[in-house]
Amino acid sequence: MSEKVGTLEHLRHETPGRPMVVFLLFWLLPPFLLCLAVPLLPLTPGWRHSGLFDTTAGLLMGITQDLFIAVQVMILGLVVQKVWNRSPKVFAALNAVLCVCFLSYLVFDFLLCWNTGLRMNLQFLDYARSAGCFISSFQEMNPWALWLGIGIAMLYALAGYCYFRRGEAVLRLSFKAVLALGASLLLATAATALSPPAATYYSNNALFTIQHALLSKAATGGEGTKGWKGAEGATMSMQAFSRAEIFERIDPAHPFLKKTSGFKGERLFDLALEPGERPHVVFLFMESFRAADIGVIGGRHGASPHFNRLSAQGILFTRFHANGIQTSRGMLASLFGILPRFSHGSVLASDPDMPLVGIPDLFRRRGYRTAYFHNGSLAFDAQDRFFPRHGFDEMHGREKIRGAFPSAPETSWGVYDEYLMPYVVDWMWQQDQEGVPSFLTVLTMSNHHPWQAPPDYLCPDPGPAAEGEYGRFLRSFSYADWCLGLFWDLLKKKGLEERAIVFILSDTAQPMGEHDRNYNLLKDLYQENLHIPLLILAEGRIAAPKRVECIGSQVDLLPTVMDIFQMEGVNHAVGTSLVRRVEDRTVFFNNPFLLGYWGLRRNDRKYVLSTDMGKGVLYDLGSDPGETEDLASRLPQASAQYRSLLAGTHALMEGFYGRKEGLARGKLIKGYREPQT
Repeated sequence: MSEKVGTLEHLRHETPGRPMVVFLLFWLLPPFLLCLAVPLLPLTPGWRHSGLFDTTAGLLMGITQDLFIAVQVMILGLVVQKVWNRSPKVFAALNAVLCVCFLSYLVFDFLLCWNTGLRMNLQFLDYARSAGCFISSFQEMNPWALWLGIGIAMLYALAGYCYFRRGEAVLRLSFKAVLALGASLLLATAATALSPPAATYYSNNALFTIQHALLSKAATGGEGTKGWKGAEGATMSMQAFSRAEIFERIDPAHPFLKKTSGFKGERLFDLALEPGERPHVVFLFMESFRAADIGVIGGRHGASPHFNRLSAQGILFTRFHANGIQTSRGMLASLFGILPRFSHGSVLASDPDMPLVGIPDLFRRRGYRTAYFHNGSLAFDAQDRFFPRHGFDEMHGREKIRGAFPSAPETSWGVYDEYLMPYVVDWMWQQDQEGVPSFLTVLTMSNHHPWQAPPDYLCPDPGPAAEGEYGRFLRSFSYADWCLGLFWDLLKKKGLEERAIVFILSDTAQPMGEHDRNYNLLKDLYQENLHIPLLILAEGRIAAPKRVECIGSQVDLLPTVMDIFQMEGVNHAVGTSLVRRVEDRTVFFNNPFLLGYWGLRRNDRKYVLSTDMGKGVLYDLGSDPGETEDLASRLPQASAQYRSLLAGTHALMEGFYGRKEGLARGKLIKGYREPQT
């Protein structure tokens, strides 16, 4: 009898019901307990579902996904056991290893959700090359809890091993087991499709979600986008793009492609620029430098004295917006005049050969030397692959700056900004000495989570807001502002301030608990996610400083540059020159994460649509700047018009990013020629 214990021959004569039930319970218990703990999350009130029906639906959907993972692991273990060795110890050992990996992944996913409100997804794989950048942020996520969770997972897996290594606890590979795999997959897929999206986000099994995304990517031949689509409103969308611009469309297959010959309409401001003059041009992107904490735009904590001082010398735009919710998306919109792609993977990281023409190309045509500067890792978001292929002659990252300042302190995200600024100014001065005009794109890093200013930086007291994460943010924000003042002072010291035009803006904004205690940029599309400053400095070229109240966004920068410098040529920018007065401007923005948002602002009205839920909200920012009162049900006609406009914009952008055939950067740079027919 002992020779038969644990073999498949013996189990053919035994009832496998009890071992299978125990196995399924073994795998279902941990994810269910974590899912049950979700209501304890401090971020849970941010999800607008507190009803019993939504919560129950989410839990039931989560159980079906957990069941599929459990059956999947069981089948895998039985196949390995049959191929390799019929001993139950093989099955038990493989089960234990998979259990540790699975539970560790779930614990990390849970802690990520606890700290940020985000769940693990495929998009995070894009950051594998630069995973070390996250160390400083990870240290703020209670890493001891992760190690504790992994330790508990190992003990739990050991208990499972001790049970399943016994012959009477072994399962057998059978047609019923394979059938159970297919049935559990169908059940999980159906439950996921039928459950309310707002209720299921926290209930999703992280491994099931990853597998589902991989299957979708394989089926579509790419990452795929959110399910919400629509071509209605495309005509209205096209009418909202490229206003005050004189151009001609040059290819029906690429409707955004146009040849710009000039601009028209009343000018809001003037910069004295002689014909043929080639001043240096700087695009300075301040990391997470949101408008809400800038004094001259309404900030109350005194965190921006240097920006306030400089704004009195330039052209300040007080209602300027980011078009996306990540650095890479903001850079794409600002430099190439196109809305970010509505997909988890950014264009920079997932499609570095995308045929785009941007501001660097426009200046290279005029004989400028172009350079990109960043005091963090250029591997992050594949900047080192994308930007050299899109108009930049030189790339300067963390390693070069650290080489110039070997003793410079840093975080895992990069060298502090006070070392980036002199490095940039020195490079710019060298070009000036050689008589070469330069276009510089500079991206700072210090004002990034976990908001760590240098230890020796004496920050002004932010007052009552000094506690918690917002207090740390205000300190790093204040430090970034000090570095901005340093940059301008260094320009003046080198005598470059009158030979340069500087655009100061942010890559994104940053929520700080204003809605639903949310501190994560990838949630929602409130103003704290979008509202950023834009300041143009041009010493000796501005007759009088000015505040411009018209709304605008990052995609407007390319046509603005073309207008200021009187440029002509082929481009695909969808924005409108900020130099010109245009009534009823419309700005668009999107967030493909979580519940998938598209939004727009026209004058004081702001409409945001959750593409997953199919539900929109409408705010009047003039009377309700805090975005607390939804007017969608009271203004159904306006809501329907904005929804149609967003659907058309989405369809147009899907077409832009999807139709790359027959279009190459070389063709764009040299001037597009319509194919002969």
